[in-house]
Parts: sequence; C-alpha cells; structure tokens
Amino acid sequence: MPHRTLILIASASITANQGGITGPVQHMAKLHKVAFDGSFELHTVYGGEPRPEGEAAWSKLFKHNNLRFTADEMRRLNRTALELRNGGGYYGQLSVHHHLHCLKMLRQVLWYDFYNVSIPDFRVHADHCIDDIRQSLMCHADLSVVAFEWKQHIRTPIPNFHVDQACVDWEQIDAWAAKRSFSIFDQKTLIHPKLGISFPMVDGRIQVHEPPHHHGRQVQPVWPQDSQQ
Repeated sequence: MPHRTLILIASASITANQGGITGPVQHMAKLHKVAFDGSFELHTVYGGEPRPEGEAAWSKLFKHNNLRFTADEMRRLNRTALELRNGGGYYGQLSVHHHLHCLKMLRQVLWYDFYNVSIPDFRVHADHCIDDIRQSLMCHADLSVVAFEWKQHIRTPIPNFHVDQACVDWEQIDAWAAKRSFSIFDQKTLIHPKLGISFPMVDGRIQVHEPPHHHGRQVQPVWPQDSQQ
C-alpha cells in the first residue's frame, strides 16, 4: 500500500524533528522501512519467562546508556548537567534508554516472583514508568495502520499486526553511544562535590544507594540496575 507508506514516512519524519533530536544525534534521525511483526504467535528473546538469554538481551540494550556530552552540546540543547571528573564532559542519557529501562522494570513486576520484586515498593516507580511511556507514545504517535481481518472459525474481527514501519537504525545509535559511554562504577568519574564517590567500593562490593521518594518509598535509579560495564 504505497499511499500508507508515504504517510507513515512523512509523519515519522515530523516525529523525529519534534522529539528533541538535535545536536549530536541529529544525523541518526534518518528513517528506513522495517516490517513489524507484533503477532501473538511471535516469541522474541525479550519476552516470555525469564531466562539467561533474555536477561543478556535486555542488558545489552543498556550497555551504553551512560554518556558523555560536551559543553557545547549541552548549550545547544539548552540543558545543564553535572560535570564528569575523569575524562571530562557532562553526564547525560538518551531518553530511549530510560523508556526501555521502564519497560524492563515493568517486565520485572510482571515476573515479580522470579525477580523477588515487592509490588508495593515498586508501585511508585511503575506509575512513573507507565506515564513516562504514555507521554512518549503520544508525543511520537505511531500513525501506521493496523488492519482487521475475518478468520474462518472466529466470529470477531482479528487485528493484523504485520505493519510496515519507518525506523531509526538502532545499531547506529548503539554504536554512537558506545563511543561516548563510561562506567559509573570506576570510582573516579562520578564524584559528588560534597558527598564523594556516587557508588563507592566497600569491601570489594559496589554500594548502590537508592534515592528516597517523597512518599517514603524507594525509587530504583535507571543507571545501576541497567549498567553492565
């Protein structure tokens, strides 16, 4: 359906421009056609019951989520950020990594017994993630069309989730991020000006202190759980 494809690519281009894609990542806004398969029969390494290959796949998505940005890049983005000690630059992440982190966290809630997740303690974080993903989906509205079909032995219409999409090149984004990524656990890059090393090594173990939430619950920060560096 050429007409639908043209509409999709145009709308996706507008989305890319509206999504804050400027400065160092602007060159990655170029889109290419991808055939999506969202059918219920499709099983990927990211879904299903927790297993080692799935954990490795999710971890790989966040391997390069902690990034260095230059002062000029932050200025052009009209953002301020803490300055990194070792090697210079300013600390930032791409929002896509946070959205993926949120999906990963919600998946952990789904399999709470395996991950030993306390649902009450995760509720504030889950609500944050749900609304953050909602805002992103509504901002970057996917205008591709899901067609409905009849099946011979099913009375109700069935959606066909095979849809052509216009996508950025994830491998290109990941390669770009790899050149800027740093370890938050190296004991010399993230140092609070008054409190010292953010994640200190004590008796051979990294100490991760989760920030308290104003409701008295704990909120998991994106970086320690998702950094595999």
